[in-house]
This record gives sequence, C-alpha cells and structure tokens, in this order.
Amino acid sequence: MASDNLQLNQLVINSIIITGNKKTKQTVILRELGFKVGDTTTAAQLPHILKLAERQLINTSLFLTAEVKAINSASANIIINIIVKERWYVFPAPVFSLADQNFNVWWTQQMRQLDRINYGMSIDYNNFTGHNDHLSIGFQTGYNRAWGIFYNRPNIGKKQQHEFGIQAMRGKTREVNYASVNDKKAFIKQPGFIKSYSHNKIYYSYRQNLFLRHYFSVGIKAEKVADTVAKLNPNYFGHGKKNILYSEFVYRFSFNKTNNIQYPLTGKTFFAELVRCGISKNDGLNLTQLKMETAIFLKLFHKTYFNTQLSTKIILPKTQPFIRAGVLGYNDKELIRGLDQFIFDGNAYTVIRTNLKRELLNTDIHLKPLPAAFKKMPLKVFAKLLFDAGYINNHLPGSNRLVNRYLYTYGAGIDLVSYYDINVTIEYTINQWHLNGFFFRVKFGL
Repeated sequence: MASDNLQLNQLVINSIIITGNKKTKQTVILRELGFKVGDTTTAAQLPHILKLAERQLINTSLFLTAEVKAINSASANIIINIIVKERWYVFPAPVFSLADQNFNVWWTQQMRQLDRINYGMSIDYNNFTGHNDHLSIGFQTGYNRAWGIFYNRPNIGKKQQHEFGIQAMRGKTREVNYASVNDKKAFIKQPGFIKSYSHNKIYYSYRQNLFLRHYFSVGIKAEKVADTVAKLNPNYFGHGKKNILYSEFVYRFSFNKTNNIQYPLTGKTFFAELVRCGISKNDGLNLTQLKMETAIFLKLFHKTYFNTQLSTKIILPKTQPFIRAGVLGYNDKELIRGLDQFIFDGNAYTVIRTNLKRELLNTDIHLKPLPAAFKKMPLKVFAKLLFDAGYINNHLPGSNRLVNRYLYTYGAGIDLVSYYDINVTIEYTINQWHLNGFFFRVKFGL
C-alpha cells in the first residue's frame, strides 16, 4: 500500500485498535486486514480498504459482525478501530443424517423410512486455541456406524500463511450401493454390516494472499465388502475383489474474491483440483481426476443479483471400479438441480448453473431467551429464478439413459440465509421431460 510517490492527501495508519475479541488472537485479525501500521493510503481509497477489511473478517467465519472504522480521518495520522462480535465456537450437537444421498431421495424413493436415519453426537470446537483452528470429534450409530476426528491449525509462520490438518475416519454400513440401474442407486443389504471402511489423511495449505490458497493432502483409504457385493458387481472394487487399499494425493488451487464465502452475491471464484489415486504401483486403484470450477457473481441493480457457475470434471482412465465411477448427483455440491433423484456415472461432465436473485427481506430477529451470541438472528430472504444444464459422458452406460445426452432444468426458489452460515433452499423445478417437483436443501457452513 505504501508508495514512493506520496500524494498530497496521503493518510498514514498510525495505530490499529481491536476490541471484542475475547477468544480470537489479534494476529489472526490483523492477518485479514490487507494493511498494517505504517501503511499509507488516501482519503479516496480509505472507504474501500475499510470495507474490504470488514468483508475479510466476516469471511473467516469467526465473527457475527465486524466493524472497521477510521478515527481522526481529518488528520494525516489515522487510527483504525476494529470492533468484532465473536460467534459461539463450541457446538456439542446431535448427529442426524439420512442413509440416502439427499432429503428428496429419502422422502420419495425410500418412503420416509425412519430406520434409515443415522444419529449420534459430535463436538465441533471452532477457534479452538484462538488461532481459527478447528477440532471436531464425532460418532454415529443407527442405520450406519462411524466415528471420526479432525483437527486443523491455520495461521502458522511469521506471515501466518501456513496450515496443517489431520483427519481419521472409521465406519460400517448395513447396505451398499453396489451399482447404478436406470440412473438410480441399486442397493443390497443383509443382516449385520455389509461394508467397513477406514479413511486417513494429513494435509498442508498455503495461503498465498487474502484470496489465493494452495492445498495438498496425502491419504490412505481402505474398504471391505461382503462376498455378495463382489458377486453382484465384480467391478465394485474391480476384478471381483472384496477389499481395496490405495493411497490418494490431492492438490487444490482456489481463488475466492466474493463479498461472502458462504453465500456470495458479488465477486468471482475459481477452483481447480487434481486427484491422483495410486501413488505406488502396489495400490489397488489407478485414477487421475481433474476438476475445474469458475463462477461470477454480479449486482445488476438495487437488491437484484445474477450469478453463473461453470464446472467440469474428467477422470482417466475412462474405465474405473464402481466406487470411483460416480461423477454427479451423489451429493448436493455436484448435481443438476431438479434431477436430485438421479445419479450419474461416467468419466466426465460439464455443468452450468445460473441464478437470478432478488432480495425480499433483510432484517434481524431478536431472540431474548437465548445466549448473547444467538440473541440477534440476522435473516435474509431471496427469491430466485434458476436454470441448469449439463452433459455427462459415459462410454459404458448400461441401463443408464440420462448420460451421453444434454440435460437441462429450470424453475424458481426461495433462499433463507441466517447466522452461523445456515442456508435453507426451497426450489420448484421442471426438467426437459416436463416432470416437476419441489426440492429442499439445508446447508450448515460450520
């Protein structure tokens, strides 16, 4: 920010005062500002850098509110005053999930069977030591059983650009999606557990600047199924195997310059990921996967926004065991909206998703009986029009008829956005065969 060619209306940041951070270390806050004591700016640039600093602090997911102001801005030496309101960081919470890929499949295809519910307990401790680190421990029982532990520590080093993390998961399931038939999951289950798995990884992340991040991880995955699975689909692990063990390397590059990471309205993003399974020749899997995604978010005029996202993925070699053949529809992050009840196998896809949004409500709801961190609940409501289109390539489609053809859906919906990164979406969509329906999604960005 400092310049050799000093301007006449130059302002010098003389000091930075931070209040409200009872848990968060000051170094974590200072890292996000984009400026430091001694830097210079101009009166014209000052509002922009203050607004950018507020946005970056909110995007850490550490604070409910963040206010960055300049004191004594009429003088050449200014003081930056930062007032933050911290979130509630400890979340002992019940685990409640479905055995199916999304709510809509459980509701329509599985007829809302209560015995397909997983339940348990987890403890999410965000900002564990005040360095924006995260500790998560959880267990799950019910239809499927699992336990896991995760810890990450960001903001390491003199410039706080390094992050390390570790994750371990174990689990057992009572049924297995052993194949895809007519573009839907085909299951087999038997008394007791039919599959067990173990996933472990360590990772390192380098934050190049406020918007650019590089991520590397190395992991080991092991899975085992009952004889019946291998007999029904010899390609489940490949070659009729009942178990598989392989290493996995991931490199990810991400650029995010948006007003809000969890629910962006303005800005742009880019994401690229390389996955290599089978680092050694003894690994049970040989796969190289490349995924790219870019999005732009625009404010068209007052309270009206437009965004479009283009994503593509390719897997090589084309022929893979069934466990790595699913490319779309297996989760809410990779899908064509309105085709939630279908899954798509193959080795490549391209999908474009567009939204035209209008803000209907932006208010605070006061909940007096709750703790201080929850008393004021911000609520935003957006109405939207949507259009999705995509193409999935599969050189061995079998009974799946929705691959190797262009797909599109359109519709309208409502988004509800609240604190702690809770997004609720209700959508009504129509596909190219004029089939329609309501779809419901909930996202927790904790």
